[in-house]
Amino acid sequence: MPRLRVDLQDGFDGEAVRVELDGTSVFRRENVRTRYQVGLADVIERAVSEGRHVLAIRLPRHNAAWQETIDVKGETHVGVSLSASGTLEVTVEDRPFRYA
Repeated sequence: MPRLRVDLQDGFDGEAVRVELDGTSVFRRENVRTRYQVGLADVIERAVSEGRHVLAIRLPRHNAAWQETIDVKGETHVGVSLSASGTLEVTVEDRPFRYA
C-alpha cells in the first residue's frame, strides 16, 4: 500500500500543528519544535490508497493554513516549513528528504 509521509521541517518553535487527510484529523500536537541540528520537528506517516487525497496543514497561532489535493503514487513525501513571516512553505516529492 502507498505511504504518505509529512515531515514538519524548519521554523517550528512551540507551534500547535493540525494535519488533516481527506477531512479526517491525523495529527494534532502542541509545542512542535524544530531540532535545528537536523532540520526536523516531527513526522506523520500514513498508509493510504493510491490516488488523489486532500492534505491540510493548520497552524492556529499564526493563522496559517495550507490545503491541496496531492496525487499519491507509491511513497509520497511532503516537507512543511514555517517561514519567518509565518507562512507555510510546502514541497511534495517522490523521494525522502535528506537530513543531517
